[in-house]
Amino acid sequence: MASDMTKPAITLHDISRRCGVSISTVSGVLNGRDDFAEHTKRKVWSAANDLGYSPSLEARHLRAGNRSVHTPSRILFHISHLGSLQSPENDPLELRRSMLLTVSAARHGYLMADYFYHMQAGFRCYPYLNNHFDGAIIGSPHADVIKAVKKKIPVVMMDIPKMAGHFGIPSVNMDFMSGIMKVMEELSRRGHTRASLIYSQAPASSWLEEKLVMYTDMLASKYGVSIVESARYPLENLTEITHNTLLDEVAMHLIPQLRSGAVNAVISVHYAYINTLHDIFQDAGIEAGQYSGIALNAPESGVFPFEAICYDWPKLTDKAVSILIAQIEQKNMGDNDFECLIPMVANFNRASFQ
Repeated sequence: MASDMTKPAITLHDISRRCGVSISTVSGVLNGRDDFAEHTKRKVWSAANDLGYSPSLEARHLRAGNRSVHTPSRILFHISHLGSLQSPENDPLELRRSMLLTVSAARHGYLMADYFYHMQAGFRCYPYLNNHFDGAIIGSPHADVIKAVKKKIPVVMMDIPKMAGHFGIPSVNMDFMSGIMKVMEELSRRGHTRASLIYSQAPASSWLEEKLVMYTDMLASKYGVSIVESARYPLENLTEITHNTLLDEVAMHLIPQLRSGAVNAVISVHYAYINTLHDIFQDAGIEAGQYSGIALNAPESGVFPFEAICYDWPKLTDKAVSILIAQIEQKNMGDNDFECLIPMVANFNRASFQ
């Protein structure tokens, strides 16, 4: 097999042939001209990423007849998908994550750059195309982006699902299973073993919600906790607009169950659900000691009106940066298909529940 040093460099002609458009169109799109149809831009960028094109490598190939090695820049980049958000400043968690990655990279003598994209527009990162980065931390589950970036530089996946055949890339995730074990142990210790389970079944619900529901169902009985079927509430068609209405309906059914003792624990897969319910329960006169309200997914340890197992973002981001830099400095571009799990932070015994 030809090595990266000897195999032919990808040219504009290769991209043109793949897309069925002219070389001048390919050149214009990749140089940022905006006078092309959106579907043409997506097609050209997708082909360039898939083929592993680098204009600087192409120029060196034409001059020297081979592919040059990457010149270290000590710049890393963090790739994240914005979803429905228009810009990252609308997401305080994204800002917090970016700050932690920047601080961790600086401790190792590297700079960290952020790249946010919308899947509708595709992955269009000019500095990456021009080979300006030493490595990438990817917080987006899109397979085509992961495969494209891995072709050029070392990669670590952070806070995205680890799946079979996931490209031989290391990943860093929170250990949700051990976190849910802590929740079940705590509920069992308190004698709060008749639990309601609230989660989203909306089409846009995340892979994480599905995983947390699976872990909860799998682990509850092992700790003597019963998920009361009449108090299992899959929230269908959940959106920001329908959130309050749906949770009002859940509360209407749950309040009599809490008052009668048929339910004495409320397990909320996402912290937003229990946050809303906590206020409704207070208004209805439900005393804090009557039940345990615990979220399985809170963004970070903090002051909540409920209990939770939380992300440890400082440890998660620092571990991702450390693994990435180890790959870079060892010049390791081979398979590193392992997952590093970071323990969840348990925030129990809040004043509201003592």
